[in-house]
Amino acid sequence: MYCLFYERGWQLLKKNGHLCYITSNKWMRAGYGEKTRDFFANNTNPQLLIDFSGVKIFESATVDTNILLFSKATNEQHTVCAITNKQNKDSVKELSVFVQQHHSVCSFTASDSWVILSEIEQSIKRKIEAVGTPLKDWNINIYRGVLTGYNKAFIISTEKRNEILENCQTEDERKRTEELIRPILRGRDIKRYGYDWAGLWLINT
Repeated sequence: MYCLFYERGWQLLKKNGHLCYITSNKWMRAGYGEKTRDFFANNTNPQLLIDFSGVKIFESATVDTNILLFSKATNEQHTVCAITNKQNKDSVKELSVFVQQHHSVCSFTASDSWVILSEIEQSIKRKIEAVGTPLKDWNINIYRGVLTGYNKAFIISTEKRNEILENCQTEDERKRTEELIRPILRGRDIKRYGYDWAGLWLINT
């Protein structure tokens, strides 16, 4: 719905006029926001973008928000951007000061996700994109992982696994049972450069 307000606001602007809204920030990265990002990149000059990124602005709303200021002009590819810090309450209370001290300049020229990065992060991102292939261009299907239907029954601790194996009557039964109980990693166990296994096992029947 708010995407329509952006478009209507742009229609009502005179040339070089300015518009500033606070809305949900989902359009910045979500798939459904692709056309909105493309519209901004090709029809406006985005001048200021503040992503509140988890900081609750409205008491009665749980939605994550952003502030976008643009003019009805050619995109100069020079957007002052900032992400507020939910660990630092002053980042919202003294918003103008925070933006002045912690902003970066971004160039948004396409419908790709609008990600606010520092100059160093932007440089690293460009290098990675220059030598790598985006996941969307790989001929693969990515799914969310194992769905047990009832984790309490199918995901067990190491202690419970050992108990099950000890109760096996024969060595053959033990080997077959070992094949059915496999180590599992949850999403929270995956770290940036590795993993922290929580000692959990999946009954893979």
